[in-house]
Amino acid sequence: ADTASAYLDRSVSGRWDNPHLAGGLSDGACADSGGGEGSNDHVWEWESGTFNIPEIAIIDGLEVVIQYAASSLDLDGELSPDNSTWGTVLNARASGPSRCSDGTDTVTLGSGSERWGNTWSAANINDGIYIRIDARSGEEGTAYIDSVQLTIHYRIPQVLTVDKLGSGN
Repeated sequence: ADTASAYLDRSVSGRWDNPHLAGGLSDGACADSGGGEGSNDHVWEWESGTFNIPEIAIIDGLEVVIQYAASSLDLDGELSPDNSTWGTVLNARASGPSRCSDGTDTVTLGSGSERWGNTWSAANINDGIYIRIDARSGEEGTAYIDSVQLTIHYRIPQVLTVDKLGSGN
């Protein structure tokens, strides 16, 4: 099996404060959910061309690693190939450092075999992927996102060529 990884590079919509701070490698500068109760989801995009997975690849799973700080909030994550068809929500309890300045912790959503409820192809991954991260609605507190890394797990099928031998007269 092969993998391809990329860090989030830009934000496309949502309600997080300072969303650009969640881009790139973990650096201790964080986007934050603004605190308080309510939906604080934010959609981020891995742009077209970020991944260059061979077209014949079979996608086995997608894994999202989030560097975060939060005080007892659930973080939900969803993936979409088109920013409208969202995959299964996976969530993790965020109970690491309460502020980004105190350091960050890591949560992994998905795995090498989790396809998030979608059928993925190399073409739609290479065209761009969207992720939505939500500090669970209805919970009090603030979540801080330092970095988001997406890893695509895939394999290249073996191609077997069979020559048919001709038969004589």
